[in-house]
Amino acid sequence: LILLFATLIAGLGFWGIKAYSAHRAWAGFLDRLEREKGLIVIGTDKKNGRYRVRGLADSLARDPASLLTESDRKKIRVSGHWQTFYSLDPAFVIQRANDILSPPPGVTLSVSDQVVRATGRAPQDWIRLFMARAPAVPGIVGADGTGLESIEKQALDTAVSRLTSLRILFKNNTSQFVDGQEAVLEQLVGTVQTIAGLQQRLNTPFSITVMGHTDSYGSEKHNLELSRKRAEVILNHLVVAGINPALLTLTGVGPRMLLKNEDTEEDRAYNRAVSFKIFYIEPR
Repeated sequence: LILLFATLIAGLGFWGIKAYSAHRAWAGFLDRLEREKGLIVIGTDKKNGRYRVRGLADSLARDPASLLTESDRKKIRVSGHWQTFYSLDPAFVIQRANDILSPPPGVTLSVSDQVVRATGRAPQDWIRLFMARAPAVPGIVGADGTGLESIEKQALDTAVSRLTSLRILFKNNTSQFVDGQEAVLEQLVGTVQTIAGLQQRLNTPFSITVMGHTDSYGSEKHNLELSRKRAEVILNHLVVAGINPALLTLTGVGPRMLLKNEDTEEDRAYNRAVSFKIFYIEPR
């Protein structure tokens, strides 16, 4: 009888230790689930010797089953039922934004108050995509692109600066080029072609005004006619080179807009020229 009693006590002790060990393993597993970002435990129970957990899991979170250690697996049997949700944890929101928006090299995304901000240099097409798609990223309600620099816009600014600095020089009192203008004319055509291509990508209508100039010698009427002829020569050159004439306008300003004060003969020669201005057209 004593032996039987001792065996019973030993058995109860064994099962008690086993139950306590299982309870600690379960409690430890639940604690790790509660502390893990992107996981929310909704409910737990135990049925037929199996522990069960229900909850929400972000697709970017760790697999809940991976939080169960090898030691725990020997002590308890666990099944889980997890529904997908989108965590608002900043780390998950920014990772999701990067995955969905795929920022190009040199662009950095950050999130504050559910607004995603992009900084850096990017193609214009990506900037449009960012502004359109960013607010649809789970956890994001707005997009801030003020920190972005358009690669095409920078290239356009450079090309416009180059165009407005060009001067096509003419012989005195004629609409014929001075010697050595071939390279400048080639640069002119290439620059206008670049501007036209970039403006099309940026969807910004524009117009280039070809401005004819003269020096201050001669009558104003004659100089205005001569300056217009010089502008016509350049406009025709651009059209022949394939530039859309709808992008071009011309004017002759004679000596009314001198490019240089005429202190020397070189200054007067510089004023016998054609210059360029570009105007952006506001959409109606």
